[in-house]
Amino acid sequence: MRLSVSLAAASRRAAGPIAAGGLVVLSLLLPSNAARGATIQVCASGCRYTAIAPALEAASDGDVIEVGAGTFAGGFVVTRPVTIRGAGRTETIISNAKSATVALQNLLGRSTLESVTVSGGIGVNIDQRRYGGGIYVKGKSATIKDVLVTANGVERGVGVTYNGGGIYLDAGDVTVTDVHVVGNRATNSGGGVVVNIDATLTMNGGRIADNVVKNADESNPETDTNARGGGIYVEDRTTLTGVEISGNQAAASGGGANIAGVGRLTLTDCVVRNNRSHQGGGIYNTATVTIVGGRIEGNTASGETEGSSAGGSDGLASGGGGLLSFGTASLEAVTIANNTSMSNGGGLVSIKGLGGTQFGRLTASRCTITGNTAKGSGGGLYAANDDPNDTLGAEVTVDRSTLYGNTALDGGAALLDFGRLEFRDSTVVNNNALGDGDGLMTNQDNALRVGSTILSNEANGANCFNKIASLGNNIDSDGSCAFANRDDAVSTQLELGPLADNGGPTHTLSIGPNSAAIDMGNPGRCAQSPLDQRGAARPVDGDGDGVKRCDVGSFEFGAEIPGTATPTSTRTPTGQSTNATPRTATPTPSRTPTFVIGSPSPTPTFVEGEPTTPPPPTVPVAGRSFMPFANKP
Repeated sequence: MRLSVSLAAASRRAAGPIAAGGLVVLSLLLPSNAARGATIQVCASGCRYTAIAPALEAASDGDVIEVGAGTFAGGFVVTRPVTIRGAGRTETIISNAKSATVALQNLLGRSTLESVTVSGGIGVNIDQRRYGGGIYVKGKSATIKDVLVTANGVERGVGVTYNGGGIYLDAGDVTVTDVHVVGNRATNSGGGVVVNIDATLTMNGGRIADNVVKNADESNPETDTNARGGGIYVEDRTTLTGVEISGNQAAASGGGANIAGVGRLTLTDCVVRNNRSHQGGGIYNTATVTIVGGRIEGNTASGETEGSSAGGSDGLASGGGGLLSFGTASLEAVTIANNTSMSNGGGLVSIKGLGGTQFGRLTASRCTITGNTAKGSGGGLYAANDDPNDTLGAEVTVDRSTLYGNTALDGGAALLDFGRLEFRDSTVVNNNALGDGDGLMTNQDNALRVGSTILSNEANGANCFNKIASLGNNIDSDGSCAFANRDDAVSTQLELGPLADNGGPTHTLSIGPNSAAIDMGNPGRCAQSPLDQRGAARPVDGDGDGVKRCDVGSFEFGAEIPGTATPTSTRTPTGQSTNATPRTATPTPSRTPTFVIGSPSPTPTFVEGEPTTPPPPTVPVAGRSFMPFANKP
């Protein structure tokens, strides 16, 4: 018996018939011996059916097949809207070693698989390649819930599934709830999950963990560009909420997730942790990714950069410990912490690429970027261009965010190699570089712009390196930025607290009651963005002069955080500063900024490692306008 399936050529470069290859194909035209809406029992002994396949043959649309505890043979195709329900994912095991363990291919209605373990499958055979080791879906719609998908994609100890070691979604609308895709393997894309063109995935809760995508021959695993998406590979609309993506590996790109083609991945309150790949240790994106809340932490991009320390074209093929994006990336209220790149961009990398959708656009709003390490450039953030015919490069905005304790060879907090990078209402403190630019560094004059931002690297070295443009209202603790725009000030009177939970979704650096940052922000920006990084409403009259005005940086002193008691706004000299001697007298409401032009003097040490931790929605980001800048020579 044979089953014909239409393939998406854009995903697999092939089309043709599917040989059953061990699948028991259950036709919609088979006679039914069960009443519509009936419950059919399957159990190891004592029931009419002791296997799932014959129960499916007897089922009608809408029937429920209840499978008892034990291990049952897989290798069947569901072609009608029925429910297969086990006794629990630790109790009922469906296993198969010749094809996909379960294939959901109903053309009408919704099929459901729940409360089972799916294991030991190697995928549907399509033109000598296998797809969907554990679960293969090609139908109208399907629901998968309370399921463990594990140890699929491997035959005699060798990975054999081409795409989707755990789950391959070929087509259809698929809802997944509390599903754990763990320890599966593929040789091309998606060690855990593949979402093909023409499929959509909505996943709530559960894990995608410890999956691997690696070439079958493993001849050159670190550079093979086809081993993509250790956890999940996305080519169409995919939404994950409250999902943990952890411990996955991809030999080439996207240890946790890889988004390609017309893929759109949305992560809400997810954790992307301890994944590893040659590039894009946590996430690799050439399409569109949106991340709201959650954490990207402890991921590693293992590809090393050869050539210049500043990166440039030598480093573009690798990097991005947390995220490497050539396409469009938007992050809001996300913690990016303790990621490592053996090349550029310990935390985030944005690059203008060669593809039609590789715009190199990244926005990080109300985020905390901390403890990330790059062996090359840009400990927290790196932006560049990979298109020799493009004169613009990457476009990156960091808004109401904190960059703290990041480390690199050059550009401890961030390095702009080529493109446009803008910091607004942010706090950039105590980052570290072995070479130049402990804080912010640019290789393109005036293309990196800073407004209403605190810059202080007193523990390590200079705040700025090379010519950085001011949008006004900045506080530069050492004068190395040479800002001279409206209300720019050089001051060490910042009264910054430690990185801590001060309310809101991410950790922040508080400012003390006598900080020079109080009521010195840009009123226009404040009107556009009326919340600080924590989500607290601003402006507040922090200096008590009767006029409400935003503070400089990402933290608004005296602001009330939703759901908490109203904090005091009294300015008293009780705050403790981490990088300045606090004032001991009540300040006068009028402060005169001091303008100082200084030179950088970096002296820090490079720290290489792969740590762990700090925790993790929402106001739209205001539009950008960039001043003219010089074209790349």
